[in-house]
Amino acid sequence: MLLSTLFVTGCGATAALMLVGPVVQGVMMWENGEGHKFYQYNYKVVYRATKQALKNLNIPISDEQLTDTNGYITAGSRSQYKIKINFVENNICELCIRVNFMGNKEHGELIYQNVDQSDRKSTRLNSSHTDYLVC
Repeated sequence: MLLSTLFVTGCGATAALMLVGPVVQGVMMWENGEGHKFYQYNYKVVYRATKQALKNLNIPISDEQLTDTNGYITAGSRSQYKIKINFVENNICELCIRVNFMGNKEHGELIYQNVDQSDRKSTRLNSSHTDYLVC
């Protein structure tokens, strides 16, 4: 009933839907033990920033692959990190991180923080150019 009310009310509905829309800046989504974050940059740039973040955290990379549309990194010795960088469109990509089988939000967030710092230092990105997904 709430949604039908929002659709009927005209311009006010647009503002209300913007508040509950899927893309909200400043928030990271965790779903089934995997973190998701969107960047407004080419996936290859985020791939390099992710590798630099892992190096800064002394997390060894055991396998990596960069294709025409995705990047994959497996890292860690005590903990297993599975990282995907997915091309979405133009200069938008999604960085997905899973730590161990069940997921570890704290470790994942630490990697995201370091990716953001690597982005700013090595590729001149700043946090005002990132968007995050919330479901």
